[in-house]
Amino acid sequence: MLSAGVGLFPLGGGSGSVDAGAPAVPGAPAGGRLQTGVDGAGDSYRQGLRGVSALDAATNTAATDGRSAGEQGRGGASGVRDTARTQASAIAPAASSPAGARLMVSTMDERLAAMQQQIDTTKAQNKLLAARLRQVAQAYRATTMSGGGRGMMPGMSMPSFGGGGGGMPGMGGGMPTGLNALSALTRLGGNGQRGMSGVEQQVNGLFGQSGAPDGAAARAIEFAKAQLGKPYALGANGPNAWDCSSLVQKAYAHAGVSLERTTYEQIREGQHVSRGDIRPGDLILQNFSAPGVPEHVALAVSPTMQIEAPKPGGHVQYSPIPNGPIVVKRVA
Repeated sequence: MLSAGVGLFPLGGGSGSVDAGAPAVPGAPAGGRLQTGVDGAGDSYRQGLRGVSALDAATNTAATDGRSAGEQGRGGASGVRDTARTQASAIAPAASSPAGARLMVSTMDERLAAMQQQIDTTKAQNKLLAARLRQVAQAYRATTMSGGGRGMMPGMSMPSFGGGGGGMPGMGGGMPTGLNALSALTRLGGNGQRGMSGVEQQVNGLFGQSGAPDGAAARAIEFAKAQLGKPYALGANGPNAWDCSSLVQKAYAHAGVSLERTTYEQIREGQHVSRGDIRPGDLILQNFSAPGVPEHVALAVSPTMQIEAPKPGGHVQYSPIPNGPIVVKRVA
């Protein structure tokens, strides 16, 4: 049964990535209104390409994270199975006695529980990755519909994955050509935030600046990810067990940001932001026992998912950000 659990994890995937190539902007005859128009269209094209390139990077990062999650899951599952074999061999000589049989059953129950925990952790990671890829697909689709990125110029195609296929499924294929492409390029820069293209705004709306957390927030998330699977213990401060607020405090301490120890204090940290503006690294305060008194805190890893040390008997895990009352604080 434990070997069957190991078999749920793939041996590894390919090394394919999104193609970030794109044709150069052609030149125009010097002088006159045509050159001015082409130069303006070229600038808008380059702005759109930057947005699509950010989506390419987000897709490649998600693919890398997916391979890493699979490898870690298989490694953890194999460790559970191998430990079970070692323990069974050690207990086997005494297994014919009632006490030995009970010990064998108890030990195998523990190993099965550990395997289930590993499977649950990897499933949660996969759900998070799927959500990220759906957001990327939404942004690519918006790019196609708005005439942005690669779809703006004749002869261009949406990014393709690995060694095959023609881009994200269900994205549509209409590409403006000729003067229509130039007019689409010109329109693209008109709604910019300090010169950002519409595609870049779409990326930032889904993922925040540069499509991913950076700086202290990224380091805090990486620390929290490294704690996945460790048990919850009220009042624990790590490194082998955590409660909700100590996990958040230590994650940011690892990133060089000092936070208070308890949820009652952490709600006073940082800048308040709305639910619609959640970014990776934000504190998600929840489970209020009274107004302004949160009994739980988690660390956002996307606009919809969080890492938390949940409750006694639980372990550090991914979970959806709750739909109920929350307070979101940005500390980095």
